[in-house]
Order: sequence, then C-alpha cells, then structure tokens
Amino acid sequence: WIEKLLKEAGNEVDKEDSGLVEYQADGRQTPETYIGYGRMSNFESGKVTPDALASYELAKDLGTNQWGFGGQWNIQAERSVAGTDAVLEMQFKAKNVYLVMNPGTASSGKVKVYIDGKMVKEITVDQDQLYTLAELEKNMEGRLRLEFEPGVEVYAFTFG
Repeated sequence: WIEKLLKEAGNEVDKEDSGLVEYQADGRQTPETYIGYGRMSNFESGKVTPDALASYELAKDLGTNQWGFGGQWNIQAERSVAGTDAVLEMQFKAKNVYLVMNPGTASSGKVKVYIDGKMVKEITVDQDQLYTLAELEKNMEGRLRLEFEPGVEVYAFTFG
C-alpha cells in the first residue's frame, strides 16, 4: 500500500533503499500502520471523528504497536492532517522507523521526532515521500513521539 501511495505521488520506489520491508509475523517488528480511518488499527485515542477537525487525548499507557493522537487532527480515510498542538505517540518494536508524509497546502512543515523522551531530529516535510524518522543500532521497543506543525499530512508507518 505504501509503495502504491508513493508511486501515485510520482515517486520511484526502490525497496532496498527505501526501508520498505515485509512485516515479520513472528512479532519481532511492528507492522505497517495506517493513519487514516479506512485501515486504522491499534488506535488508542478514543472515538474517531471522521473527516472533521477534532481534539484527541493521548493514552496514558500504550501497549506494543498501539498509537494515538494528542491535540487537533482531521482524520480522513487515507490520511490524517495535523491541526493545533498535534502530537502522535506510538509504542513500536523495530530498528528503523519510517513515515509517509507531505506538507499539505503549505510549502513545508516541521516534525520533531522523539524516542523514549529524547529528541533525535527535526524533519522538514517539503514533499510527498517516505521519511526516515529513526535509524537505531538494533531492534528495540520504544516510545515514539512526533510533534507536528499544523497542516502536515501523515499516511502510514513502515518499519525495518
């Protein structure tokens, strides 16, 4: 699905360079995770208000592969659009973390990336593509926190 989305946006997909890998069903890695209500799973921020800007609260505790929103989000079928104070948290298990994003109607938007409470990078989202959020030394379980500028669109996570 992520490959299809990237190709529709006019991007070439090279699996070896992109980090796209098949989910390992033995539980060693978090599966692809879709951020639109059409294929959403493991969402832990209450009831979704589809196709409208709404406020969400982060869950206090997240189990492995669970995720949720804080702040304002417009959750649509294939994506979610960040609003005011938009935050996404996920308890993941992987070595590498990737997210398909685009800047929406703006020319660019910023996303701050935290792993287990430590800021690891700030990303400038300036085109529709798969962004690398984290490249860790080994497969691990951790808490990902993303803080978004309003307007940034998020589609799906993949893990390597």
